[in-house]
Amino acid sequence: MKKTLKYIYEALGKTESLRIAEFLVNHYDSKLPSGIKIVETSFSDDTLKGDYDVDRNKIRIRTSYNKKSDFIISVLHEIKHAMDAKDMGKSKYKKEYEMEMNYLIGIGKHRYDDNKFEIEAERWAQKEYRKRWKGDF
Repeated sequence: MKKTLKYIYEALGKTESLRIAEFLVNHYDSKLPSGIKIVETSFSDDTLKGDYDVDRNKIRIRTSYNKKSDFIISVLHEIKHAMDAKDMGKSKYKKEYEMEMNYLIGIGKHRYDDNKFEIEAERWAQKEYRKRWKGDF
C-alpha cells in the first residue's frame, strides 16, 4: 500500500503530527544534511511555527495548527532551510543568513519578514505543497 500523508494522518491521528514531519523529512532525505532530527516544541512567540537549528541539525516544529496545510507548509519551510544548509555548507549558510539578518536590521527592515532566505523558503514550501502534497488532504 502506498503511504500518503492523508493515510498517515488518519492512521496516526492529529496528535501524531510529528510522524508526518518525519515522513516529509524522509521523503527529501537525499537533499538534506544526514542525521537531521525533528522535535516538537512550543515557542513563547505565537507567530513562530518552527525553525531549523543549523548547529544541531534539528528542525523544531510547533504541532498545533488550525489547518493541516499550515503544518505541512511549516515543515516544508524548515526542510528548505536544511536543504540550503546542505547545498551551501552549514557554516557558509549560517554566516550568510546572519549577515542578511544583520543587514536588514541595520537598514530598518524586519530581520525575518524581509529576509531573502525566509522569503525563498516560504515560496518553495507553498509551491511544493501545492505541487506534491495538497492532494493528500
